[in-house]
Amino acid sequence: MIKVILPGGFLQERAYAIHVLLYEFLGLTYSIEVSKDEDSYCIEFDGNEIRIADCFFDRYASAGSYLITEALPQIALSAKHPALDGIICIYGEDLFTQKEKRLDCGVDLIAGAFFMLTRWEEYVDQTRDQHGRFPAPASLAMRAGFLHRPVVNEYAVLLKKWLLQLGIKESAFKKRTYQLSLHCDVDTALYWPSKFSIVNKVLFQLVKQHTFSGAWNEIRQFIAFHGGVGFYSRPEKDRRDPYDTYDKLMDLAEKRSTKACFCFLVDGEHALDDKQMLHVPHVRRIFDHIRQRGHDTGIHFSYRTADDAKLMQDESKQYQTKTGLQPANARQHFLRCSVPGTWRALEKVGVTNDFTMGYPESLGFRCGTCYPFPLFDVVMGRMLHVYERPLIAMDVTLKFYREYTPEQAVTAVRKLADTVRSYDGEFVLLWHNSSFGYEWEGWENVLEEILRED
Repeated sequence: MIKVILPGGFLQERAYAIHVLLYEFLGLTYSIEVSKDEDSYCIEFDGNEIRIADCFFDRYASAGSYLITEALPQIALSAKHPALDGIICIYGEDLFTQKEKRLDCGVDLIAGAFFMLTRWEEYVDQTRDQHGRFPAPASLAMRAGFLHRPVVNEYAVLLKKWLLQLGIKESAFKKRTYQLSLHCDVDTALYWPSKFSIVNKVLFQLVKQHTFSGAWNEIRQFIAFHGGVGFYSRPEKDRRDPYDTYDKLMDLAEKRSTKACFCFLVDGEHALDDKQMLHVPHVRRIFDHIRQRGHDTGIHFSYRTADDAKLMQDESKQYQTKTGLQPANARQHFLRCSVPGTWRALEKVGVTNDFTMGYPESLGFRCGTCYPFPLFDVVMGRMLHVYERPLIAMDVTLKFYREYTPEQAVTAVRKLADTVRSYDGEFVLLWHNSSFGYEWEGWENVLEEILRED
């Protein structure tokens, strides 16, 4: 049995990081002891030990006292010592020694993992964008240039290498396989939900956009969709609503031997919450069709729920009433998340899998990992019964925030997917049903190309 000896203080915080690294990621069972005389983390097995420097929590006196701006790391460098495999040093020093049955690591892997997984950086740093979101450029990971690296996975791999040296058998470790998790947020179910839709779309182009050409294009598309006349006519097979791409998404998922997951809005009064909610008949038909094909569904909590636990609870009850299902899978609209308040509210309504934690303006590993992991409430000092399955890439990021060409988008996402595959992780990819063709000219086949297996 592996024994972990923790220094005194911050037991919940330290134990959480150990739990994620050793149990959740590596699949190892262990026991924990606490010693006030210990000045480092000590992992013991069969008379051998790994000692990891305690370079963060030892500076603070009580729970929560580290949640201050001064505690945020300002720089993070890649370790140069050959034995550290170039890992990112968030806390500690680039030092390593090995003598007989003892390994000493100067990089505080425990505090580094805790920093990335709990996102306490976002609780302390109140920098926000126009939607109240913590922006990627404010994060240490982007400022220090390692957002593209799953650094917590790197820590786990290094620990595994050392544990193997101590005599742990390979068979003791969790076996993983690469998993594609294709998601779709149904923000707007159909482009033409009714024949009256044309009125609002034309008025929007004329009044809001001040463009006659845009209004004419809406009229032309509407006529064509409903069968058309003369030059604008199209055959029956081409009259599918441009946002009705659900079967295409499910087909692509099935081709990769997986299921797609579709998250639906059930309510919302903010201007950015579309009114095609789950109670609308045509939206409910889409929902039922997805369930009949055997794919997954979830709830897309509305814009204001990130800051309103009561509103989240109301929407969760609506989802259960309308579908008869518990909203186990969830993502916040516009990826709005208040750490840790939103997570606490998710636990309260019974969500078990959250897929929100990715940056809208950048691809990469916001939580430093491509593995599911339990969330932690840094204010209450406890692990939550909600697993985060971090969002790695999203269509809107590629086209609008990064302004990639379709070719650049395919290259960027496939590169990230290869990184996730190298850790046998879960590649969570968000692609909206509206991101094909119409309004996305030239992007019709981008998702299919991303998912193409070589």
